[in-house]
Amino acid sequence: MIYFQNVHSGFTLENIAKGRLARAERCKGENSRLRSLAAGYLIAEKLKLDEDTFQYTPQGKPYLPGSSVHFSISHSGDWAVLAVADSPIGIDIERTDRENINKNRIAARFFTETERRWLADNANNPDAFYYVWTAREAMVKQRPNIKYQISNISEQLTIGSDRLTFSVPFKGYVMCVCV
Repeated sequence: MIYFQNVHSGFTLENIAKGRLARAERCKGENSRLRSLAAGYLIAEKLKLDEDTFQYTPQGKPYLPGSSVHFSISHSGDWAVLAVADSPIGIDIERTDRENINKNRIAARFFTETERRWLADNANNPDAFYYVWTAREAMVKQRPNIKYQISNISEQLTIGSDRLTFSVPFKGYVMCVCV
């Protein structure tokens, strides 16, 4: 199940965990604070869980000890998203109209040769970069006990594989779910 929350409307702070509220207050900028609060709202309202009871892997991935519930959170721009499943799941959403991002430099540094070729083959799609980026992020989030960063994933992604589902949930956004 995937849940969406616009950061500018439709949520209250009353059930958000105290730890999340404190972290949100330390965010730089109002939009970052709102994204954090919207993510906390999704956890409280859709998972019906107290985020302060979560434990974290050494890499920072939250989990519930002894629970069969798997979840992943992402936020970008005006949206927070929550993916929930009975097996490991990862989700990433990215706003695609960001002008201050150097896609070529990021691709050269982090993407595999196969991914860079795929980008070149899909150069007419202005969102191609975000398909690869969200796939990489979702894959990392899906793996329990992640022991590596995005820059050193040894497995090359297969764009359009059974494990990856892409969508454009809102104009100006690309989202990927990895199961």
